[in-house]
Amino acid sequence: MKKSILGRSSKLIGMAAKLAQSELGHKVKSKLKNRIEDLAPELLATRIKQAQILTENLSQLKGAAMKAGQLLSLDSSDLLPPEVIEILSKLQGKADPINFQELDEILREDLKPEFYGSLQDVDTQAYAAASIGQVHLAHYKNQQIALKIQYPGVAKSIDSDLKILKKVVQSLLVIGGKKMNVEELFDELALILHQEA
Repeated sequence: MKKSILGRSSKLIGMAAKLAQSELGHKVKSKLKNRIEDLAPELLATRIKQAQILTENLSQLKGAAMKAGQLLSLDSSDLLPPEVIEILSKLQGKADPINFQELDEILREDLKPEFYGSLQDVDTQAYAAASIGQVHLAHYKNQQIALKIQYPGVAKSIDSDLKILKKVVQSLLVIGGKKMNVEELFDELALILHQEA
């Protein structure tokens, strides 16, 4: 998982370049083909490839980027074919957890020493992982507890991730010849993510 804003931005820009390349490749092929029925399978293959690129990159980044992909999989059924929605919906499921050692540093920094020192049997295997954090089970004063730990850098990267993602989506809409105002969607997404973080 990329933590720095520069690293995350680079990953998102690289993803955008792959998506644009895929879309432009489809446009060139479609110009060479004469019949509409010849274009349909090619368009579907392009959309599936783009969904795979999105899913892979957004799940690695987590945070605002992954959450945006989750919402895209829910709110795009009128824009995208079912095969593409199915690939994007993988972002809805269990996220891959990150190494507990990175999160343990956050626990040490965020918890009072007496609370951190009283934690027992902290399970280093994540019980659950999502877009902005993951859960680890532990014991505190003989009670089982769940520690929900936010991924490092998530809160700081929300605005920059969304700014880049909005440009990516707008560019893809232009390249794809679709018109859609994404301002409200991204404003709502920013509000939700800041509240969650």
